[in-house]
Amino acid sequence: MYETEEVLACVEWLRAFNDGRPPSECVDVYGVDVQSAAGAASALRDWLTALRARDDSPSPAILDADLLDALDDAADGVFEGEDVDEDRLRTAERAADALAEWFDSDDSVPETAPLARRHLRTLRQACEFARTGREADRTEQWGLRDQFMAENVAWIREHTGADVVAVWAHNNHVKTGRLGGDGHPSLTMGEHLARRFGDGYYALGAQFARGTARAYAPVDPETVEVEDEAVEFDGTTLAMTELDVPAPPADSVPALFSRLDADGALLDYRSLPDDSPLSSWLADERPHRFVAGVVHPDEDDAFARSHRSVAVFDGAFFVEAATPTTPL
Repeated sequence: MYETEEVLACVEWLRAFNDGRPPSECVDVYGVDVQSAAGAASALRDWLTALRARDDSPSPAILDADLLDALDDAADGVFEGEDVDEDRLRTAERAADALAEWFDSDDSVPETAPLARRHLRTLRQACEFARTGREADRTEQWGLRDQFMAENVAWIREHTGADVVAVWAHNNHVKTGRLGGDGHPSLTMGEHLARRFGDGYYALGAQFARGTARAYAPVDPETVEVEDEAVEFDGTTLAMTELDVPAPPADSVPALFSRLDADGALLDYRSLPDDSPLSSWLADERPHRFVAGVVHPDEDDAFARSHRSVAVFDGAFFVEAATPTTPL
């Protein structure tokens, strides 16, 4: 979903912005999700490989080839998708346990370990996320995901000492309250962060009126020309599809913004007077634009979900028309 020309253009813009600036003025980019162990495992593998190459490196059993092989396996995307192989998951869990024991008990662990410890924590989060998906229900698994993402955001803020951390995520994770869409009782990432940082957390929602979006949607397996383009999710074959998003309901938040006759707008809910008609209108349950990574176009709530806007967001930005991303 993120391997697109638009995300690449954003990264290139950030690099150009950072060019020539002192480190304190540069934008750093971190990942917070735990659906895959690949990033954390790859970083740990590279760190341990570098340790082995040093003349003065310690030589505990933790640096053996079996551990590196296990991390190679995890770095290859072992937890991506719905089918998590039990043997590979156990191998990754054992590798994470061995690393944790070394970190906690061996005084020879080098000073570069703090960041590696965080990679280990992220690896263990990914293992727990995958294990919960195998042994519990989806509700518990996805609630765990938002809890871990909030933990990682908080760590990034502490680690970098940054005054501001901008978190780019779907409305369903950014908003406060509980996860929506499948009757989830779990707290959102935004709710975890709001409870930790109070008014220091600002939930900015994204809205658009109409256009086209790219998402996974159900397809007939016989019509998929390239096998790698299709994935299985809850027994349904899905493929990346361009979807026409219909005009929003008349009583919806994007429809209200659309009446401004502007290409884009930004509204700060916190600055609205409590007794204003707009505050009252936004306090009612109203449809919001909602396009997830997986869309079932024939369902009534395929492109909109209802919230009390001022209860779960602190503001919203709006664009009139959306265009689909372009895969790399």
